[in-house]
Amino acid sequence: MKRLSAVLLAVLLATPALAITPIITGDPVGSGSHFAYAVLDFGEGNSFAFEYRWNDGATVSRPSEAAEAITEGYLLPTVGANTAEAMLLAMTGVPGLTVSYEYSYMGFRVLELGYAEFSMVDDVMTGEYPNMWLSGHPAYEQFLYGSEPPYPVIGSNPIDEMIADGVKWVPSDFGPSMRILDDGYFTGWTPANWMTGESQGPPQTPGVPEPATMSLLAVAALGLLRRRTARSR
Repeated sequence: MKRLSAVLLAVLLATPALAITPIITGDPVGSGSHFAYAVLDFGEGNSFAFEYRWNDGATVSRPSEAAEAITEGYLLPTVGANTAEAMLLAMTGVPGLTVSYEYSYMGFRVLELGYAEFSMVDDVMTGEYPNMWLSGHPAYEQFLYGSEPPYPVIGSNPIDEMIADGVKWVPSDFGPSMRILDDGYFTGWTPANWMTGESQGPPQTPGVPEPATMSLLAVAALGLLRRRTARSR
């Protein structure tokens, strides 16, 4: 048994990425032919995944909280349904889920994300904030800005496409309004603190390895066992 456990551990460590099929909390939010996931990881194993659906070309009306920013011309009245902002707006109707936000000339800002007894908040007094992460994104250009007002663009870096698997995550360079979703993409949030520099790190997606990944693990484990058996003879 110990030998088998060691073999499986070796296989896991040698596998580049284990794609995850998320365990979804509740029913899918929204409707349509496309799907993506929101993962809220509060730490200590308290992670929850929600499925969001939308259709091509669909838009979502921004709520009354955005009226002033819309009137002042900072925002459009609608946002694409294929954005993380639209996903969060749709999630406000999930029982037990808290999605608090505000709109300003700077756009859409998440104030609190909570589920059941767990919560992460954006608090300028303590430095706490929900840190946004991505698993899956297209290739894009990352703009670099100057350190002083008016913060001009001083350069850019090309960012390669990232395959969504729910396991490998990168910090987001932008907010929910700029996060464009595609089928199978994961967008996650974890607690962090910009004052202390503390961060929980990337989310842990609640789920199980996809069948294809399990098959690969089984084949690899069998191969390792055969090699070890041959060596022991």
